[in-house]
Amino acid sequence: MHQLALTLAVFTLSGAVFAQNQTWIVDAANGAGTDFTDLPPAVIAALPGDSIVVRAGGYTGVAVYEAISILGEPGARINSGGASYLGITVSQIPAGQTCCVSGIEILTFGSMQATNNAGNVLFERIASNYRSWVSDCANVRIEGCTLADIVVTNTALSMSHSSGVGGGGGLNTSWPALRLNNATATLSRCTLRGFDAVPSIPSSAAITMNGGSLLVTDDGTGQLTAGVGQARSAIDGSGSVTFDSHVALVPASGAPPIAASITSVSQIIPSLRALGAPAGGMVNIDLFSQTGGAYFLFGGLMVPPIPLPFWGGSAWLTGPLMFESGFIDSTQRAFVTVPVPNNPVVYGYSFTIQALTASTAGVYVSNSGSYVHGS
Repeated sequence: MHQLALTLAVFTLSGAVFAQNQTWIVDAANGAGTDFTDLPPAVIAALPGDSIVVRAGGYTGVAVYEAISILGEPGARINSGGASYLGITVSQIPAGQTCCVSGIEILTFGSMQATNNAGNVLFERIASNYRSWVSDCANVRIEGCTLADIVVTNTALSMSHSSGVGGGGGLNTSWPALRLNNATATLSRCTLRGFDAVPSIPSSAAITMNGGSLLVTDDGTGQLTAGVGQARSAIDGSGSVTFDSHVALVPASGAPPIAASITSVSQIIPSLRALGAPAGGMVNIDLFSQTGGAYFLFGGLMVPPIPLPFWGGSAWLTGPLMFESGFIDSTQRAFVTVPVPNNPVVYGYSFTIQALTASTAGVYVSNSGSYVHGS
């Protein structure tokens, strides 16, 4: 069917979602069309709905308080944190609005952070070697990021095809790749590894939970691995975990894959990946599920998760319209490409794709895949 382009055009023409907003150019080399040579003044100038294109070069870290999109081109990096050692911090985005940051490498002591957001935050293709923090947010998406360890507190999180590595914090202290504190989290195709023990610093789990819930799906490409040293489960702590049988859980030194202190259930969970594209390009969708099952792909706008208890997951999008359906082939996959409208009106806006699958085993909902147009 490939009707997603038509769906986006309908949104555009309706005027209910999109407006013709400003696109700002940030270029350290001050090339043609440059509006600013550093990122902070561009963020100050931008209004909700605006987009900032960051060309290759080194820039100062920034705190973002508006629902804007920051789109880094290849080679865009933050290599100065300024007086506050900032990387990229997104805070106080209002409910019903979305802030997106895509394609930035963070090279300072600052890191990727999202705090106190009632609205939606999307981090796409961010790279950072320092701890990332997410706290008190209604809806955070981490897509295709390469990070150090991540701490998530009081937040609904969806994390897909991303990686993280635990760290050591000194005498008798280590951190997992992902710490979930009272969070509602969905992971898909992620590679997370706990800290490997060194003298005086113990190893850690890949994921440590302090309450909350976690749903994990995979296509066999990701892996959750405990650090080598002590007996460690891949997932440790307290809370509840629902996982697909294709999830690779690698404990250490004879520990169980998931700690006995966590309530765990195995069930079918389809795994989806959706890669964004510039205007005029193609969104590439890869769905992994049960051979022979029917699938239905839906597109919509990002919202916090809405539980779907009968289908074993949550809806992470609103206004969903079905744009494709078919059957999973013998490789357990379905591949779909969808054209992106070559329309500047949708530039910088984020979208979410999710799948529903149906077979003799039942009806199930996949994880979500979110991306920014123009990224």
